[in-house]
Amino acid sequence: MSDNIKLYINGQGYVGFTNINVKKTFLDLCGTYSASVPITKVHENYPIKLGDKCRVEVNDSAFLTGYVEKISINQDSSTAMINISGRDKTCDLVDTTIDQSIISQFNGVIYFDDLCKKIINKIKAPIDVV
Repeated sequence: MSDNIKLYINGQGYVGFTNINVKKTFLDLCGTYSASVPITKVHENYPIKLGDKCRVEVNDSAFLTGYVEKISINQDSSTAMINISGRDKTCDLVDTTIDQSIISQFNGVIYFDDLCKKIINKIKAPIDVV
């Protein structure tokens, strides 16, 4: 049985993709995705822009919610494809520099989840710590 995968960019569904890869593992803090969409399938809001919000659903359940971080276009005489990729919204946490205002709040043992919660709160990222 194959999975039903849907890609949304800024709430717009893209079902005509020719290739899509999503990856989420316990060892990686950020999930990743990449997809290739024929430009003829890209609707009136083309071009897709860096930083656009994306969501990947697998079997009608949200699997990855993040951003468009890379865009490239491949074109030959008969087809044009837009290739997009990115990471889930935990990339905001990964890409944040921790400054003294965060570190000075901790004394003694620092648990990773507590550190993440403080950083997420400071950068106002839409991330839940489980």
